[in-house]
Amino acid sequence: MTNGLRRVLVPHDFSRYADRALATALRLPLRRGAEVTVLHVASNVALQHGFPPTVSYHAPSAEARAALQARLERR
Repeated sequence: MTNGLRRVLVPHDFSRYADRALATALRLPLRRGAEVTVLHVASNVALQHGFPPTVSYHAPSAEARAALQARLERR
């Protein structure tokens, strides 16, 4: 059996706690070629107010991707 994790999912809401969780995930014993996936889920305001659910996907903006990349590089 090979030691180390193959996949790690880290939920992230851009809080300091999520930063700590990401830092912890990056310190875990990972296998070579392992994947660390950072997931940010935005709430849908319509669902909070009882409107019919809609399914949509919005890719993160270039600014949001750059901000997260900068945080990852500081680690």
